[in-house]
Amino acid sequence: NEWGGKFVSLHKGLEFDQGFKNSTLELIENNNNVILVYPLPEVGWNVPKKIIELSETKNLIKLKKITLNDASKIPILTTNFDVYLKRSSKSFELYNSIVDKRVFRVYPHEILCNQSIKGRCIANDQNYTYYSDDDHPSEVTSNLIAEKIFEKIELIVTNEKN
Repeated sequence: NEWGGKFVSLHKGLEFDQGFKNSTLELIENNNNVILVYPLPEVGWNVPKKIIELSETKNLIKLKKITLNDASKIPILTTNFDVYLKRSSKSFELYNSIVDKRVFRVYPHEILCNQSIKGRCIANDQNYTYYSDDDHPSEVTSNLIAEKIFEKIELIVTNEKN
Protein backbone atom coordinates (compact mmCIF):
# COMPACT_ATOMS: atom_id res chain seq x y z
CA ASN A 1 0.00 0.00 0.00
CA GLU A 2 1.01 3.63 -0.50
CA TRP A 3 1.41 4.55 3.13
CA GLY A 4 3.64 1.57 3.98
CA GLY A 5 1.74 0.44 7.09
CA LYS A 6 2.34 3.73 8.86
CA PHE A 7 -0.45 5.92 10.20
CA VAL A 8 -0.45 9.10 8.13
CA SER A 9 -0.56 11.94 10.61
CA LEU A 10 1.39 14.96 11.74
CA HIS A 11 3.51 12.47 13.68
CA LYS A 12 5.42 11.13 10.67
CA GLY A 13 7.14 7.75 10.82
CA LEU A 14 5.25 6.28 13.76
CA GLU A 15 3.67 2.86 13.74
CA PHE A 16 -0.09 2.93 13.32
CA ASP A 17 -0.94 2.44 17.00
CA GLN A 18 1.26 5.24 18.28
CA GLY A 19 0.34 7.60 15.42
CA PHE A 20 -3.37 6.99 16.00
CA LYS A 21 -3.03 7.51 19.74
CA ASN A 22 -0.93 10.67 19.34
CA SER A 23 -3.37 12.13 16.80
CA THR A 24 -6.34 11.34 19.03
CA LEU A 25 -4.64 12.87 22.07
CA GLU A 26 -3.83 15.94 20.00
CA LEU A 27 -7.53 16.31 19.16
CA ILE A 28 -8.34 16.07 22.87
CA GLU A 29 -5.61 18.56 23.82
CA ASN A 30 -7.16 21.00 21.34
CA ASN A 31 -10.44 20.80 23.27
CA ASN A 32 -12.21 18.37 20.92
CA ASN A 33 -14.40 15.49 21.95
CA VAL A 34 -13.62 12.11 20.40
CA ILE A 35 -16.02 9.24 19.83
CA LEU A 36 -14.22 5.93 19.39
CA VAL A 37 -16.25 3.30 17.53
CA TYR A 38 -14.87 -0.11 18.42
CA PRO A 39 -14.53 -2.92 15.85
CA LEU A 40 -17.57 -4.65 14.42
CA PRO A 41 -17.37 -8.44 14.78
CA GLU A 42 -16.20 -9.97 11.48
CA VAL A 43 -18.21 -12.87 10.21
CA GLY A 44 -15.85 -14.39 7.63
CA TRP A 45 -18.47 -15.15 4.99
CA ASN A 46 -20.97 -13.18 2.92
CA VAL A 47 -24.04 -13.24 5.17
CA PRO A 48 -26.81 -12.70 2.58
CA LYS A 49 -25.29 -15.35 0.29
CA LYS A 50 -24.80 -17.77 3.19
CA ILE A 51 -28.43 -17.41 4.27
CA ILE A 52 -29.57 -18.36 0.77
CA GLU A 53 -26.98 -21.17 0.60
CA LEU A 54 -28.15 -22.69 3.89
CA SER A 55 -31.86 -22.27 3.30
CA GLU A 56 -34.01 -25.16 2.11
CA THR A 57 -34.40 -23.41 -1.20
CA LYS A 58 -31.34 -22.00 -2.94
CA ASN A 59 -33.44 -19.35 -4.65
CA LEU A 60 -33.83 -15.86 -3.18
CA ILE A 61 -37.31 -15.27 -4.57
CA LYS A 62 -38.55 -18.61 -3.25
CA LEU A 63 -36.85 -17.95 0.11
CA LYS A 64 -38.64 -14.59 0.42
CA LYS A 65 -42.00 -16.24 -0.33
CA ILE A 66 -41.39 -19.09 2.13
CA THR A 67 -40.19 -16.79 4.92
CA LEU A 68 -43.17 -14.45 4.54
CA ASN A 69 -45.26 -17.34 5.82
CA ASP A 70 -42.76 -18.84 8.23
CA ALA A 71 -39.81 -16.72 9.42
CA SER A 72 -38.43 -19.72 11.34
CA LYS A 73 -37.22 -21.09 7.99
CA ILE A 74 -34.49 -18.45 7.91
CA PRO A 75 -31.19 -19.91 9.14
CA ILE A 76 -29.69 -17.78 11.93
CA LEU A 77 -25.94 -17.31 11.47
CA THR A 78 -23.70 -16.59 14.44
CA THR A 79 -20.04 -16.31 15.35
CA ASN A 80 -18.22 -16.91 18.62
CA PHE A 81 -18.04 -13.85 20.87
CA ASP A 82 -14.75 -14.95 22.48
CA VAL A 83 -13.14 -15.29 19.03
CA TYR A 84 -14.26 -11.72 18.26
CA LEU A 85 -12.71 -10.48 21.53
CA LYS A 86 -9.41 -12.23 20.76
CA ARG A 87 -9.30 -10.97 17.17
CA SER A 88 -10.10 -7.42 18.29
CA SER A 89 -7.93 -7.36 21.42
CA LYS A 90 -5.25 -5.07 19.96
CA SER A 91 -7.87 -2.55 18.84
CA PHE A 92 -9.53 -2.68 22.26
CA GLU A 93 -6.13 -2.27 23.92
CA LEU A 94 -5.33 0.77 21.76
CA TYR A 95 -8.73 2.41 22.26
CA ASN A 96 -8.77 1.64 25.98
CA SER A 97 -5.34 3.27 26.37
CA ILE A 98 -6.85 6.61 25.35
CA VAL A 99 -8.38 7.90 28.56
CA ASP A 100 -9.89 11.33 28.99
CA LYS A 101 -13.23 12.86 29.94
CA ARG A 102 -13.55 13.99 26.30
CA VAL A 103 -13.38 10.40 24.98
CA PHE A 104 -16.65 8.61 24.39
CA ARG A 105 -16.98 4.99 23.30
CA VAL A 106 -19.38 3.09 21.08
CA TYR A 107 -19.31 -0.71 21.14
CA PRO A 108 -21.02 -2.26 18.08
CA HIS A 109 -20.66 -5.71 19.62
CA GLU A 110 -23.17 -4.68 22.30
CA ILE A 111 -25.76 -4.57 19.51
CA LEU A 112 -24.85 -7.93 17.95
CA CYS A 113 -23.30 -10.08 20.67
CA ASN A 114 -24.67 -11.74 23.81
CA GLN A 115 -28.15 -10.38 23.13
CA SER A 116 -30.34 -13.16 21.80
CA ILE A 117 -27.74 -15.94 22.14
CA LYS A 118 -25.21 -15.93 25.00
CA GLY A 119 -21.60 -16.19 23.82
CA ARG A 120 -22.57 -15.60 20.19
CA CYS A 121 -22.67 -12.65 17.81
CA ILE A 122 -25.59 -12.78 15.42
CA ALA A 123 -25.21 -12.04 11.72
CA ASN A 124 -28.96 -11.99 11.12
CA ASP A 125 -32.30 -12.80 12.66
CA GLN A 126 -35.72 -13.56 11.21
CA ASN A 127 -36.25 -9.89 10.34
CA TYR A 128 -32.88 -8.42 9.43
CA THR A 129 -29.49 -9.17 7.98
CA TYR A 130 -26.89 -7.31 10.04
CA TYR A 131 -24.08 -7.51 7.44
CA SER A 132 -24.05 -6.53 3.77
CA ASP A 133 -21.21 -9.00 3.12
CA ASP A 134 -18.57 -10.67 5.33
CA ASP A 135 -17.56 -7.74 7.51
CA HIS A 136 -19.46 -4.57 6.55
CA PRO A 137 -22.58 -3.56 8.43
CA SER A 138 -25.90 -3.60 6.65
CA GLU A 139 -28.04 -0.47 6.56
CA VAL A 140 -29.90 -1.75 9.63
CA THR A 141 -26.68 -2.23 11.61
CA SER A 142 -25.27 1.08 10.39
CA ASN A 143 -28.40 2.82 11.66
CA LEU A 144 -28.15 1.05 15.04
CA ILE A 145 -24.50 2.12 15.37
CA ALA A 146 -25.41 5.66 14.28
CA GLU A 147 -28.05 5.77 17.05
CA LYS A 148 -25.34 4.93 19.60
CA ILE A 149 -23.11 7.66 18.16
CA PHE A 150 -25.96 10.19 18.33
CA GLU A 151 -26.55 9.22 21.97
CA LYS A 152 -22.89 10.11 22.66
CA ILE A 153 -23.25 13.40 20.79
CA GLU A 154 -26.31 14.27 22.88
CA LEU A 155 -24.29 13.47 26.02
CA ILE A 156 -21.46 15.70 24.81
CA VAL A 157 -23.86 18.58 24.07
CA THR A 158 -25.56 18.15 27.46
CA ASN A 159 -22.17 18.11 29.25
CA GLU A 160 -21.06 21.27 27.43
CA LYS A 161 -24.24 23.10 28.47
CA ASN A 162 -23.61 22.29 32.15
